[in-house]
Amino acid sequence: MPRYFFHLGDREPDHDLEGTVLADVEGARDAALRFLSQSLVDRSEAFWASPHLQLSVSDESGEVLFAVCIGLAHSH
Repeated sequence: MPRYFFHLGDREPDHDLEGTVLADVEGARDAALRFLSQSLVDRSEAFWASPHLQLSVSDESGEVLFAVCIGLAHSH
């Protein structure tokens, strides 16, 4: 089974050096949303201070397969 790497952050990401073995890209997508939602909970104070969070997912070759970005839009 393939290994997927979850990198949190956009400017200086926390690189996932270990990765996670998952069945396929669909499994990586599901895992990415779970990981991102938990990261929002764990880093809520930091998110509100700088309301942007990005998670990119790459395969074993280092190719980025997709990225999920969350940002806050202020209304006046």
